[in-house]
Amino acid sequence: MNKKISIIIVTVLVVFFSVISFVVPFNVNGNFWISYIFGMIAILSQIYFLTSAFGKDDKTVSKIYGFPIARIGIFYLIVQFIASVVEMKFSRMMPIWSVLVINVLLLCFAVLGSIATEGVRDEIIKQDATLEDKTENIKKLRSISESIVGMCSNDELKRTLSDISEKIRYSDPVSSDSTKGTEELLFSLFDELKKAILDNKLDRSSEICSDIVFNLKKRNRLCKMGKNY
Repeated sequence: MNKKISIIIVTVLVVFFSVISFVVPFNVNGNFWISYIFGMIAILSQIYFLTSAFGKDDKTVSKIYGFPIARIGIFYLIVQFIASVVEMKFSRMMPIWSVLVINVLLLCFAVLGSIATEGVRDEIIKQDATLEDKTENIKKLRSISESIVGMCSNDELKRTLSDISEKIRYSDPVSSDSTKGTEELLFSLFDELKKAILDNKLDRSSEICSDIVFNLKKRNRLCKMGKNY
């Protein structure tokens, strides 16, 4: 949601709240103005809540994680609206300090809640990005192995390549520093395998396939060892 839409929504809410505040025959005193000002703060703060929740970037994941921030803003708006109307209605009966304390508390809860929720959202997105980086190598290996199967015309070698592709598909998707060297070797072996298949060198292709399987097993062991620490 961009800032322009947020401003339109807020403008409508400002008009709506002002009409209720000044058309309904409330007693206009100090409590009334405190209630009105904090009601306006709740409305205007929706620009922050909406842009913070949905306006940081266009990634779908970011927008999904932004919903809790938007919910806090909407909840604050609803509670503050009800509190303001009630305070306006009973403005003669309530001491001014109680009205001020209630409204300040509502504002503080909204601010602290949004800060905490936004911090959690940003941390989750950061962790997702890190995980995406760590799974990039295995995704590339899967893509390469699947494409090589279609290059081969020999039935026996094709079955071997399909088996390798299946092994990669069910390998641990998360890379680490310990698997980096093995993964680089696998990329190199697949490059050699492509050349061998194109040159119709079946014996050499079979040897490379054995090396690929060996290094896949080695990578999986390294992944398992890394998780045990």
